[in-house]
Amino acid sequence: MKKLFIFDGDGVLLDLWGAMKSVYEQYTGTLLTTAEWDKVIIDFLHNPYPYAEFGRYFDASTTFGNLPPVKGMPELVNYAYSCGYNLAVITSVDNTENLVTRRSRNIWQYYGNKLSKVICTGRFVSKEKALQDTIKGYDKILFCDDHPKNLIISRGIVTTPIWLRNPHHQFIWDKLAHDGIEVAESVSDLRCFIK
Repeated sequence: MKKLFIFDGDGVLLDLWGAMKSVYEQYTGTLLTTAEWDKVIIDFLHNPYPYAEFGRYFDASTTFGNLPPVKGMPELVNYAYSCGYNLAVITSVDNTENLVTRRSRNIWQYYGNKLSKVICTGRFVSKEKALQDTIKGYDKILFCDDHPKNLIISRGIVTTPIWLRNPHHQFIWDKLAHDGIEVAESVSDLRCFIK
């Protein structure tokens, strides 16, 4: 049986929001509490367009290409690999050569010795086509993302869509019919789906 585990980038393999906070504080000239930063994130998720200028600022920052790994995820990736899974990443980033290269290098830095491919879709672009292209030839496919909408479109494409619970995306999750999608409360919960 050929097995594949597909990971999202931001929020699953890489700690986007934690690293982005200091860049946002620099951009706005304001120090934020954790609660204030959470409100900014949720406001962005409701309507990203007012944050477009900050998005360009963040993309140009050195932080963009140097996001740290999500705690425990390098070990989980190693575990999935040791269990016979091929590993791939489908991540959303603007389709400029510079940003794709920086994002890919960032992922390869922590996970590269185990991955078969890193696919960068455009930002705010559906991952459906990338998923369809990536799964060919596999019998069992796990797909882990922290954004519920990506998991909704993956139903019927992958064997097991898994939401790595993200409290910022809870309001999205609550509005969607999410039957057929498994939930992992933490990175360590993902081990149960690998076995």
